[in-house]
Amino acid sequence: MKKYIVSVQKTSTDLLNQSDSKKDIASEIISHFCCEKHGTAQLSAFEADSKFATLALLDKSAIASLEIDDITEKQWKNEISKMYKREQAIRKAIDSSFHNIMSAAIAFEQVCYESTIFHEVEICDDLDLANAFDGIGTSAHFQISEIVRSIYKVNFL
Repeated sequence: MKKYIVSVQKTSTDLLNQSDSKKDIASEIISHFCCEKHGTAQLSAFEADSKFATLALLDKSAIASLEIDDITEKQWKNEISKMYKREQAIRKAIDSSFHNIMSAAIAFEQVCYESTIFHEVEICDDLDLANAFDGIGTSAHFQISEIVRSIYKVNFL
């Protein structure tokens, strides 16, 4: 089991992170399941006992640590990364559905507004879609994230 420190890159010169399967996985795990505000390209992973990890800890750019071994590396490649991609497809479909429904409702409301007979009909005020779609998109991601953080022993720094 190898421990990694994942940090937010301060500049493009921080790209000292040579391509290494486990380091790439470490960055992906933190980006996808722990800190979505940072894309994988914004993160660097270093072996915990390296000087780069020490520097990341000292300059407070380190955001998490996690552990990866050969078994968990295979789990990522064979199962978890595929599951993440499918979960993302669901999220995108939900977002598209929400926008499609709202666009249709706004167009319908505009026609009502321009009508002399139906100008008082308000369509969008009656649609409470935001809460409905929020619940659909977040529960699976939260459950998967909890399991992934447990498998890889993620600690936030």
